Amino acid sequence: MVIKYLREGMPKTVSTSEVPVLYHEPHIEEGYRQSGLPWMYYISSLFQMHNETLNVWTHLIGFVLCVYNLLSFQDKYDLIDDPYMWPLVAGYAGMSAMFLFSACAHLMANTSSVVHYTGFGVDYAGLSLYGIGSVVLHFNYTVHHSVKGSFIHEYSVPIGCVLTIFVCVCGCVSKFRYSRPYPFARKLWIIVPVGLVFILVEIPILHRLYLYLLHRIHDESLIHHLGHMTFFIVAAVFFGSHIPERWYPGKFDLIGHSHQIFHVFIVLVAVEQTEALKIDIFNQRQNGLSHVTESKSSFIHTFGVVLFVLFVDSCSVYYFHRCVKDRETKSE
Repeated sequence: MVIKYLREGMPKTVSTSEVPVLYHEPHIEEGYRQSGLPWMYYISSLFQMHNETLNVWTHLIGFVLCVYNLLSFQDKYDLIDDPYMWPLVAGYAGMSAMFLFSACAHLMANTSSVVHYTGFGVDYAGLSLYGIGSVVLHFNYTVHHSVKGSFIHEYSVPIGCVLTIFVCVCGCVSKFRYSRPYPFARKLWIIVPVGLVFILVEIPILHRLYLYLLHRIHDESLIHHLGHMTFFIVAAVFFGSHIPERWYPGKFDLIGHSHQIFHVFIVLVAVEQTEALKIDIFNQRQNGLSHVTESKSSFIHTFGVVLFVLFVDSCSVYYFHRCVKDRETKSE
């Protein structure tokens, strides 16, 4: 079927006036895929130029980079039999899920209203998994050894579970509660919980920055950590501002609109995280500090945590899906 669409040609893209309001994006006027077509068309549209194409491809590339980066650790470390490396695998599982879920949500977004809502519920679950994955990564490998035993070190995982599940729930609630054109309040439903996770994840980095500024302690990976923090903040600005299409409606419909730029910066966040982790893991092992992570390298604190968040997120998305279907049935 994919080959058929590629050989015989794709249905043409249309303007905002020809698709339901649900699919309208602020200041994006053209390049919409028609809704209600066979699923295979939307899968085939991976190779068609429309206003979601680069959203899909940027995060597909991010997914491939995540898998490649995880496998690159195999050259030096035992990712399966060494519990010290389990936080890395669990963290990258969450990161990879975020990129893959996001790409799929954008690819299938115009299929139908139920698929649209459910797909972005899955997208929020991916964001939640990236959050808990980053908590696991940072509080195992980037935390300074002097923090071991502190309140934040001991309770980072349960706090992270609550906050990251909150990300998925808030995303689903806001998507269900508000109708297009979305008010800025809907953005806050996503920005606030994600911001809280970001603060938790960056506590080990901010502590290391404090030590560097206070004592001028050499910190080789700090530049990469500050890089991923900066890229994340820039990504959030583009996510919330709709710049540049806000200034030039219709000019960035296919290439260069804010959500595409947001996606690119999220990929850069993952790249910088990887570079920092390579240095942190090497230094922690080299300096005999791997004991810092011993209490958090069990199956429960790594894969168990990610699987728990995945389970709760799945329940949340399923409930969201049922609510959407019930509302659709009542409106018919």
